[in-house]
Amino acid sequence: MKIRRTVFLPAILLMVLACSFEYIPPPRAAPTLAADETAAPRQEEEPLIIPTLTPLPPTATFSPAPPTSTRVPTRTPTPITPMLMSAGENLNCRVGPSLDWAIDGILPRGTWTGIYGQDASGEWYQIATPNFPGRYCYVAKALVKTSGNLRNLAVLPAPEAWVTHLNVELLPTKVSVPCASLPYTFEVKVEITVNGPAKVTFQRSFDDGNAEPPETVSLGASGKHVFKYPYKFKTAGSHWVLIELYAPNFRTSKDTATLSCTP
Repeated sequence: MKIRRTVFLPAILLMVLACSFEYIPPPRAAPTLAADETAAPRQEEEPLIIPTLTPLPPTATFSPAPPTSTRVPTRTPTPITPMLMSAGENLNCRVGPSLDWAIDGILPRGTWTGIYGQDASGEWYQIATPNFPGRYCYVAKALVKTSGNLRNLAVLPAPEAWVTHLNVELLPTKVSVPCASLPYTFEVKVEITVNGPAKVTFQRSFDDGNAEPPETVSLGASGKHVFKYPYKFKTAGSHWVLIELYAPNFRTSKDTATLSCTP
């Protein structure tokens, strides 16, 4: 009985050990190629090629050829301001385009000035009156040097002359006569100054209530023009005469004289 237990225990121990260890199979040998078999070469991967975009050339735009012309284009010259200066000494500048007009200014020798126009004859140029802003006068073409484009100068109408001064005198200013010699004749002296050729209309009136009809005279040139008229006063005392000028502009002048008489 004791021998059986001894044999049985080692058998149980072997069974326990067999259950606790995992079976590991032996390694397999790598298969060998036959002598006539050759290993296939490993194929390398080709690199990825990214295509480069090339821009398309611009599309040509069709433009019609300009028409062929045999005419040669002309250039328009740049306008140059016309100017003048005295060809000699200081130059008289007149109100209008002739020697019949009054001198309104002097253009100094060597002074350039702009030309604003010409008269109908083309013999006189208009410029700004020296030293008088806003006024204009004329210089003779024959006495100046010019520069610039003169072809397009404006043709200006003749200016209108004006009466620049009016004066009347009753002469003598004081007189005494015998009363028996009355009426006494005074002299009415009228002085009219114009700056150019003009037609002047004026009227004379007196303190005794009389008035002469309006009178028109033609004055052919600038300067002072004198007119004399007799007039009789019938009574002693202070007497006056009045001149009213209506054209080309309005002016008046008045003078007084004294008439006395002795019995």
